[in-house]
Amino acid sequence: MLKERRLEYTRTAVENLDDIFQTVLSVSSSEKIATNIVKSIGNDIRKLQYNVTLGRPLSAVLNLESELTYYRLVSGKYIVIYEFDAEVITVDLIVWGKMDYIATLFNV
Repeated sequence: MLKERRLEYTRTAVENLDDIFQTVLSVSSSEKIATNIVKSIGNDIRKLQYNVTLGRPLSAVLNLESELTYYRLVSGKYIVIYEFDAEVITVDLIVWGKMDYIATLFNV
């Protein structure tokens, strides 16, 4: 039986979800559309609880030889950056896919 890891969201990730909701709401004028997008991202993140390797190591995405502990999951038009250990998955960042999430993640 697969072990379910606990999900934790950083404050930044929670703020990111709120920003996504507000942005979609302002563009679409539809609370239903905004809610569905945020729910879809949440559903994709919950899948990680049973298979943390659904995402790719960020070092592989960036073609680095470094042992970064971050992973990247694509959820629709959004990128979820997370890390994990044996017990917990920590969602660090959730951004629009065309955004420079590397600069945001590393404060560059």
